[in-house]
Amino acid sequence: MKKFFRTILSLMLTVAIAVSTSGCMVITAIKKEDHKNRILSMLKEKYGEEFEVLSIKRETSSGFSGGLIPGRPSYDAVCCPVADKEVIFNASTMENDTTMSDDYPQAVIEKKAKDIAEEIVSEYTDDFIVYTYVSAPSKTVSTDDSTWEKVKNATPYTSAEEITIENYVDKYFETSDLVLEIVICTEVSEKFAQHQKMLDELNLRLKKLKVLAQVYYCEEDTMKRCEKHIEENKHNPRIYIDDILSNNSLCYIYYRRQETDYKWVFNESSSVTSYE
Repeated sequence: MKKFFRTILSLMLTVAIAVSTSGCMVITAIKKEDHKNRILSMLKEKYGEEFEVLSIKRETSSGFSGGLIPGRPSYDAVCCPVADKEVIFNASTMENDTTMSDDYPQAVIEKKAKDIAEEIVSEYTDDFIVYTYVSAPSKTVSTDDSTWEKVKNATPYTSAEEITIENYVDKYFETSDLVLEIVICTEVSEKFAQHQKMLDELNLRLKKLKVLAQVYYCEEDTMKRCEKHIEENKHNPRIYIDDILSNNSLCYIYYRRQETDYKWVFNESSSVTSYE
């Protein structure tokens, strides 16, 4: 008899847990949908266009980190404008908050820089990948107070049309970087001289963006792995291919800064397994 009651009690407890868990899942799904709609509404109000949420997740921080308040959930969404689904960016808001942060302007500049780079690189080779990343404006030890004051007081963008490379540089002068990764499937000895000309042409088109350019030369299997990784993560605002390339390519790194009159300065090259 005791065994019978223990079995019944166990079944009741299992059902209670299942109902409770199911209820939590429903509440979480409703909250996610609510915050998704709220983010879409705030994006439309801010930039005057329609957006789409590709994914949204709820996070709770146990300590002060990345702007999160301990124990207060945030909702982080991966979004894109309906008019251009290749512009993928993050937008986030905290629970019971009326404000939102997003990196839409950086994503727009990434796309513009990528289009320019692909147009130029395609003149020199057919087998390549271009990846771009623009950092949010930030103050470093080398940023003087007057420059940072200008950044803080910059007028926010209100439409995609306002977000041009020239305008972005003017607003966030020397506080935001463009990382430009160019992956070329070829033997470096065959194309290196031509690619110096390619970089010179890029220099003329990128205006006054601070740029770190990494030119990788790799073999076909490495290129295919990069392409597969990019395809699998196409809805991710940050696609890192460095790990794939680091041990299977020859990399030349160039910097482009105001103090060099925005000319490419060769920084380093690292020879690894593929061409040894």
